[in-house]
Amino acid sequence: GRSAELEKFVQFHIHDIPTKLDVEKTKLQKQIDEIKASGEKTVEDADQMIVEDCPKCQSPRIIADPTAKVFTCMNPACKGEFCRKCKLEQHIPFKCKGQVFNKNVDFQVINILPKRMFDENDPL
Repeated sequence: GRSAELEKFVQFHIHDIPTKLDVEKTKLQKQIDEIKASGEKTVEDADQMIVEDCPKCQSPRIIADPTAKVFTCMNPACKGEFCRKCKLEQHIPFKCKGQVFNKNVDFQVINILPKRMFDENDPL
């Protein structure tokens, strides 16, 4: 009957319904587009702006400076500060934990020998 048709329609179209976060992201992207169109900032500055999600609560926000290393959440319930590279809690000036490999290079030599093996003054 009617309810079976409705159920089928909902199952088919449920993925088309935007979530609250999707709506928020779209609003932020429109803000960036409006800034670009208005000429408030130079085109290069506006082109570098991106929308990024909080690693903890997924609240999106505009990142005006793509070189920023820390993501500060604007959600009052979260207010977290996270490393934009590893997505863990902000740890500047320390490097990301567990990052032995550099993903940006094809070949990398990694020193896994203890430091004292290279100390010439240490009689092994």
